[in-house]
Amino acid sequence: MNEDKFRYEFVELAQIGHEDCLERLSIMAQGRLRAYIYRVTLDHDLTEDLVQESLLEMVKSLKKLRNVRRFWPWLYRIAQSKMQQHFREKMKKPTLQASVFDEDFLSRNQSGRNKDALQKLVQKEMSHKVLTAISDLKYKHRAVLSLRCFEQMPYSDIALALECNELGARILFFRAKQALKKLLVREGLGKGTLLTSLGLFGLLTESVEAAVSTPGTHITAAAGAATEATATEAAAVGAGTAATMAITAAITKVGAIAVIIGAAGTKVGIAVISVLLGLGTIGSVMVLSGNGLPKRAEVNNIHYTVQSKSSDPSVAKSLSKGAYEQWYYFPDGIDGPVFKRMLRWDAKQEKTLCAWLENGQGNYYYHSGMKTVFIWNYNLYRSSVSVRRFPSDTPEFTAFLDEVEGETAGVKYQRDKKTGLLTERIDDRFVDARHFKTQYEYNSLSPADFEYDNWMHNATIIDKRDAMHRRGWSWFYVRGEIGGLPVRGWGRVPFVYNTYKKNPPWFKLEIGNNQQIVDCPDGACLYGRDGQIITGYPAGSFLKGLARPWMGYHTVDMVRRDAAEKRIWFETVLSANYEKALITLTDKADTTGTKIIYEVNLNKDLIEKITFSGPNSGEIEFVYLERSEEPGKDYTEPELPEDFSITEQEGPGLLWLMRLATNE
Repeated sequence: MNEDKFRYEFVELAQIGHEDCLERLSIMAQGRLRAYIYRVTLDHDLTEDLVQESLLEMVKSLKKLRNVRRFWPWLYRIAQSKMQQHFREKMKKPTLQASVFDEDFLSRNQSGRNKDALQKLVQKEMSHKVLTAISDLKYKHRAVLSLRCFEQMPYSDIALALECNELGARILFFRAKQALKKLLVREGLGKGTLLTSLGLFGLLTESVEAAVSTPGTHITAAAGAATEATATEAAAVGAGTAATMAITAAITKVGAIAVIIGAAGTKVGIAVISVLLGLGTIGSVMVLSGNGLPKRAEVNNIHYTVQSKSSDPSVAKSLSKGAYEQWYYFPDGIDGPVFKRMLRWDAKQEKTLCAWLENGQGNYYYHSGMKTVFIWNYNLYRSSVSVRRFPSDTPEFTAFLDEVEGETAGVKYQRDKKTGLLTERIDDRFVDARHFKTQYEYNSLSPADFEYDNWMHNATIIDKRDAMHRRGWSWFYVRGEIGGLPVRGWGRVPFVYNTYKKNPPWFKLEIGNNQQIVDCPDGACLYGRDGQIITGYPAGSFLKGLARPWMGYHTVDMVRRDAAEKRIWFETVLSANYEKALITLTDKADTTGTKIIYEVNLNKDLIEKITFSGPNSGEIEFVYLERSEEPGKDYTEPELPEDFSITEQEGPGLLWLMRLATNE
């Protein structure tokens, strides 16, 4: 049995309650945690405390780990969290005086199999210089160097451990290398001694790991070499060559993009260098195009931070509700479903408060005070009930929303003329966050940034979803009448993206004996009285104007964005208990005075009723079924005839509902 399979089987067995496996897993974890935490904190006593805290958290949270093959980065993330918490609480810098650090390291490594090699190394100046340089690094730089060089983790796993994306991990490692090189030069060592210095540091800390039997250690003793070294350095290197760990040049590579961005240091530098080099797309990151931005159709993720105004009338309007850092990912393209992450900071961005994650699995809210994650039925909507907007929305779409809802006083936007994308936002509304500048970053994230395991690992989880939302989809039926004609329909609605892929939506609606509307994965069409297809549309055309929670938008946003797409005006009113929203749509180009009124259940994120007023007045009701078994033949997914073809590439959008009311 190979090492990886053996280890991950232990994790799986420990998760289901095998005590022997949990004990052995704890022993394996203890050795690697001890070495890692020691290499970062440089404090032996603190290391022992944090190792125990991390192991306790591991045992407590192990069942929540969904992917056992991410066990090690998940464990290092726990350790990282414990270290950060310690330094925040103690308000102390995680470094030691070099002399104290040297004594601590060297005194603890004078026995065992390394004794002879260490005695030779201690006699050389290089030992003191390397330890001094390492101790002066930022602790996060020591963390990324340890994970990459000594744990030999891929950048994707380092990203999980350090709570960043893969590109961020590469950039951090590059900057850690550069910082260490400068410190080595300061100590009189050449930049070419980087690998040997890291090997020496690894050797000095290896006995910390060896203090506990640690199956699976993958650091081997090997020779190291220095280039551009002085005569003194060469002597020191020669003495320690046989006793350094193998830190190869290959493992310290980060890729061209990380080097460029890491060296540039600023967003302006990134744009300039990208233009000069004319780079394209590498991995999940699209390098900035000639004008500094991707085309709108090429955008697949966005990151930015804005200040927000409180909707509570008791809060002074001149005070910010907080800074909201936001991440968006579009798995199927810019006009498709969206995953969201949001983190609320205080106005000065010094303290985090709460967080949200909405991905392909569910909708999560983290309550920082309770250290609890709640899973909700619904997608997030704005407390002000204004329409959720995106920096990628077209200028025309945004202008219409401004016309309906009004522009935000005190906020100025800047767009790129070529792409139409937002580039900058200046907010002068708040005295506690004056002249707050937002810069929009495009295509800098990874899909892994939106996985739950990369978001919150040590919180209690409370699932507040009802049965159908836990299942991820529901059957529904429609009943009512329009213009005196009976209306009935059936369908299936997925609630999250992952379910949408497995159980796609479909919908069929009958209006008396006159018309039938069908929308399924193969396409959408309108049937006439004779049962023949009148018009064929792309799939999803008749889902516009209906609830589509799998898209990642709350229904109140989905309906109003559908309306804005067709330049239909809307007005939104909340019920007294904030459980429902009434959305009234009016087409100002229509002379019949037709209105459509939606009744939306905010907690279930679904439409309950649509009322029509106009030439064809009426009302239709949507009923969602909690049970999963197919209720009857009416709930069989419709099939289109073999000769079906799309005759209209652009569907009617939400206008199909307006036409029901106007008798078109």
